Amino acid sequence: ELERASFAGIVIVASAGNDGQNVDEEYVHPCTYDGVICVGALNNDTNTPQGYSNYGGSVDIWGPTNIPVMPDPDKMTVHNYGGTSASAPFIAGIAAMMKSINPSLNSDQVRDIMRDTAWKDSGDSKVSHYINALEAVKRASNYELPADRFEPNPPNSPALLGAGQYDDLSIDKSAQSDSYRITVSGASKLTLNATSPDNLG
Repeated sequence: ELERASFAGIVIVASAGNDGQNVDEEYVHPCTYDGVICVGALNNDTNTPQGYSNYGGSVDIWGPTNIPVMPDPDKMTVHNYGGTSASAPFIAGIAAMMKSINPSLNSDQVRDIMRDTAWKDSGDSKVSHYINALEAVKRASNYELPADRFEPNPPNSPALLGAGQYDDLSIDKSAQSDSYRITVSGASKLTLNATSPDNLG
């Protein structure tokens, strides 16, 4: 089933496990299967592993754990979700963003991008690659915004906009220009706000 899912382009993410063992020696499944992105857990706010996290060559990427998930108003505290079972969905969320911006990516390609863009400066040899979420998503997008729903709209064929608010328009390529025609029934106020996403290029 994993092979069929991978062949269908489905990204598969799995927890490395919480036994402090080498996944390659203990044959921890499904982490050691082809097409599966195996995730280890980092120690709190560090680039070193949690002591309980499994490790080994099959661990493709390391991510945070003890993630705040919901408040407890009675105790005035926040519940944390821990273990590699928290690290894996964190990585899966990044994979989902990568797939949403580039649906053609398969599981191996998502893994390769994550590893290529990962930080590699951990002082612990178990952690060869730990996630750089922003850089992974940027690489998946080829450093461009996705086209908006009015594309293409060149100067000779402007997109028609009615009265309303449009928060989803984008200049998705550096050399691109978009054209719009706005039709209103009478005297109107038009406000244009342009923003540039940080670090996107």
